[in-house]
Amino acid sequence: MHLSVSGAVVVVALADKLIVGTNDSLRATSEVNSPASVASTSPQASVIVVKRDDYAAEDLAEPSAEEFPLATENAPGAASKPKSKLAAPHNVGLAANRPDILNAKWFSAVAVSPSGTFVAAADNLKTLFVFKVSDGNGTLSGKPELVLKQKLAKRSMALTFSADEKTIIVADKLGDAYRFAVVDEPGTEPNLPILGHISVLTDVLLSPDQKFILTADCDEKVRVSHYPLADDIQSFCLGHTRFVTKLLIPTHDHSVVLSGSGDGTIRAFNYLSGDEIGSVSLTNSTKPAESHSAMNGVVALAYHAPSQTVVASLSELNEILGYKIQFTTSPDGQPADVKFYPAFSLPLPSAVLSFGFLSICDTLIVLQRDSSHPLTIISGFSAAIKQPNAELAKVSEIYVFADQN
Repeated sequence: MHLSVSGAVVVVALADKLIVGTNDSLRATSEVNSPASVASTSPQASVIVVKRDDYAAEDLAEPSAEEFPLATENAPGAASKPKSKLAAPHNVGLAANRPDILNAKWFSAVAVSPSGTFVAAADNLKTLFVFKVSDGNGTLSGKPELVLKQKLAKRSMALTFSADEKTIIVADKLGDAYRFAVVDEPGTEPNLPILGHISVLTDVLLSPDQKFILTADCDEKVRVSHYPLADDIQSFCLGHTRFVTKLLIPTHDHSVVLSGSGDGTIRAFNYLSGDEIGSVSLTNSTKPAESHSAMNGVVALAYHAPSQTVVASLSELNEILGYKIQFTTSPDGQPADVKFYPAFSLPLPSAVLSFGFLSICDTLIVLQRDSSHPLTIISGFSAAIKQPNAELAKVSEIYVFADQN
């Protein structure tokens, strides 16, 4: 299960289905329990459900070495003998317990464009889909328009759009990043490889000025490269002791990137210089019984600009942690220090997988490991975090998506 939020649009990937909604898609839990509330009364769709098999990609050919030069060792026709998917021990275990695991279809990464016009999703069969779902003003179209379907060299681990929404960047499990044109029009960049790591890529971002691409990997580092000519490396952000899981640029005012890691910390870097300028350990904020190694990885990271609060959670933790952050700049205007101050903790019914803010309505959407009720939506977040921890859950209103289909 995956979640991505941008502006007024949110997309949730549940196995092989995408659920796209806006703030108009939210209903009080009591209302959703009533069958009459599920049907939309407005002419515009409030929820779009996209099923992968409706846009099946079996007609796409495997990519060639010319199309994906960074992945030639895995390209069709390569000298090495193809390995069975069951060769890896973790796949053997999965197949033993789930005989259908090799035939399952599911989305491995999702992203929403800055205006909410496009939704991108990549599946485990190495196919990228980009849909036009809205007109860019927060109103969903009745039926999504497939604008791009592209076969990938390897499974995608993360996706991001450029600011002008003409390009989608794909980071894959081989350690390579590619860019693809979302719309085919004069002046649009062609499909090109950007960069390669020697480790699995876990996240990818573009800087607010679109001059740098930031990539995180399983080798404990964040690489900052010039964009689009990413062979020119600006810096490496080093300091984590385990794989990096999440990247977040909290504000356009500073060249600061926050990174979450399997070591249970959030670290702040000046991404222009690579200098570490602050850190906080999330494991110190959890209860002693919950701070064991299985919960150390940071799985979700978001920034609430009105309150200058970083929101985070650890793997398998039924809780959201909030930290006020304070930026200090040097005389030349460069970020010099970032302080993290514990602000709140919010217990939830099940483990957190991801979350994001619907900025226009001050709402936090939380994806949880609960197949029956995977979404918890906390409205009035600014007011809620001002309450004592014990009262936070009572102040927050809990909503779910009203799935029309």
